[in-house]
Amino acid sequence: PKFSTIDKSRTFEVTDGRGVTLQCPAQAHPVPVF
Repeated sequence: PKFSTIDKSRTFEVTDGRGVTLQCPAQAHPVPVF
């Protein structure tokens, strides 16, 4: 898979005790832009 070269890092803020789903371009979510 190709990864976006625009992003160097991303930060997510999550409330304590809540689950979080990480988004991954390698898994086509969000939809990759080539």
